[in-house]
Amino acid sequence: MSRRHAVSAPLDASPDAGPEASSRALEDPSAGALTARATPEEPGDGGPVAASDPASDVVSALERVNALLHEDDETAQRVLELAEARVAAHGTAGLNIAELARAAGVSRPTLYRRWEDADAILQTILLRRLIGCVDAVGGPVAESRAELTSKLVAYADAFFADPVLSRLGETEPEVFSRFLLERFSPIQLLLVGWIAAAVAGAQADGSVRAADPHRTAVMLLLVMQSTILSYRTVAPLIDPEHWSTELRFLVDGYLRP
Repeated sequence: MSRRHAVSAPLDASPDAGPEASSRALEDPSAGALTARATPEEPGDGGPVAASDPASDVVSALERVNALLHEDDETAQRVLELAEARVAAHGTAGLNIAELARAAGVSRPTLYRRWEDADAILQTILLRRLIGCVDAVGGPVAESRAELTSKLVAYADAFFADPVLSRLGETEPEVFSRFLLERFSPIQLLLVGWIAAAVAGAQADGSVRAADPHRTAVMLLLVMQSTILSYRTVAPLIDPEHWSTELRFLVDGYLRP
């Protein structure tokens, strides 16, 4: 999936693992991680009422995701950095708890207290790298349609520039199918919250059509996922520069009043 940027197996599980609730929350948002946003309804007629503030929603989402990332845990950060380096160099083959524990100089139970299995580590890696893409474009802030469109296109560029995400997209796209396409995960909840906050901000100057920011964000997420994850398939038909141009037209047209 590398475009203009150079890019720098089954996963194991333990039957006797004793993971924290935060590891299970990666798989099940109801277990204390992110919870899907339900649109409230008016009593009696079932119609929607005003949505909650998207900016507050994304801050809340980030706070809950941060707990999953073990950011204050030096051992966990060392393990995640080692895992990311392995994935960037070799893909997910051989990514298992025993090898990571050995490379980090810790015991396997130490890792199992943080993650249920290597799959949970892989999903944590995806969270880290996708949050990094959001950070690279300046976070969930946009004051106009032009700025929002530019940030979404820049997010796609950041995705392709990331050595871990690009490696997986190039050699193991099924990883994204498992974590992004086959079920609604904390990763999508985080991205929807970010996009919704940016949409709400861009609506203030009238350049973005008046619509529920969360519904708009869901559709934009689908567009971004589809175009990014499908690029490898259509690469022989369109070069990177024109791909970015057409994506910009697509997003801008959808957002116009």
